[in-house]
Amino acid sequence: MVETAKKKVVLLGATGSIGGSTLRVLREHPDRLELVGVAAHSSHVELAAICHEFNVAHATLSSQAAYAEAKAANNFPANTQLGCGDAGLLEISTLAEADIVLVAVVGACGLKPTLAAIEAGKDIALANKELLVLGGAFVIEAAKRKAYDTSSLVFAVHAAAPCPIAIKEQMLDWWGPIVHEYYAGTEGNGFCYASPQDW
Repeated sequence: MVETAKKKVVLLGATGSIGGSTLRVLREHPDRLELVGVAAHSSHVELAAICHEFNVAHATLSSQAAYAEAKAANNFPANTQLGCGDAGLLEISTLAEADIVLVAVVGACGLKPTLAAIEAGKDIALANKELLVLGGAFVIEAAKRKAYDTSSLVFAVHAAAPCPIAIKEQMLDWWGPIVHEYYAGTEGNGFCYASPQDW
């Protein structure tokens, strides 16, 4: 019988209802799933209890006030690194050891962590309809872009026709500073060239 490696899970919104359901699944499958990171908005007492139960090494509170209360209460395990705010959410969503990030936070606050997790190559489980309604196009585009490896490209020429600035900026964001633009009139009366640095 071949043993499969445990999936390492980061849970954003750990103290909510979906977070609670996720924790029940984790309890039932300790041989297959391991909780490596958790985040909540302000419920620091509940988050600390989760860290104790699952021996979680990374936790984040998005509320500055809750973070201050948690530090004062000193109720998180000694081995749990506690982060705060947007920076903490981004850090926990891109943990090197994580395989999957389950996004169960309310509203659009999960957009940046989701995009960061995609960029870091993590699998994403979305349990947040607002995120898809408000930022679905960004999430889908980021996932599509991550599916293609452009690291071996060193020079690309865009020679079809002038394109809108927003489109050119997206090309540069995706490919990096390797896109050179060149176009000319069919009458041979001149041409235009723009390097990545010109943009």
